[in-house]
Amino acid sequence: MKILFPVILVFFSLLNANPIFTNEQIEKLEQKAYSKYKNNNDFKKVIEPNIKNLALQYWQSEILKEIKVSEKETKNWYSRNKGKIKVLPQIRLRNILVDNKLAATDLFKRLSATPMKERLSSFLYAVNTYSKDGNKKNGGDNGWLTSIQFQKLFNVSLASKKAGDLFVVKNNFGWQVVLVEATKPQKIANYNEAKKEIENILKREKLFELLKKQL
Repeated sequence: MKILFPVILVFFSLLNANPIFTNEQIEKLEQKAYSKYKNNNDFKKVIEPNIKNLALQYWQSEILKEIKVSEKETKNWYSRNKGKIKVLPQIRLRNILVDNKLAATDLFKRLSATPMKERLSSFLYAVNTYSKDGNKKNGGDNGWLTSIQFQKLFNVSLASKKAGDLFVVKNNFGWQVVLVEATKPQKIANYNEAKKEIENILKREKLFELLKKQL
């Protein structure tokens, strides 16, 4: 029975994504469906386990809102566990969005031919001249990305990239020529960098203790 509920969710997510139906129409269909089946025993059996799970998740979120963690607690945790929280490798990129693979490949070849010391200035000129991305006004700058963000955005491993590298990639935004401007290796987080994560760890620990008391 538990398998049915995700199937229903998938169906309705597709319904929501269908431009044939407006939000108002979907709400009307939802109300009709609920009125039709709310007293149906099979329907109740399908949704009951999921409602209980959702109730537990909601309860946890409400408890977390009330849990407080002091500065003393976070500092003590950091002192006891120094080195356990690390800052992921980071990369700073600039990109040029173009119309197609041919345009990207041609631009890549021309930029690759420029000497390394002139590469950034050449790339900035190309951004201003060719890029169709909204970030061209700031030189195609994407800011600092973690290795995970980089992998998700470009499906390329950060480990293979260094400052000055150029590459061509197609992602959800289209064909792009990308310049690696700088990289930062993984490091042990200082207290300020680790503080938020420590707060989350301590809140989870307190949450689990409070839930255990309910058993």
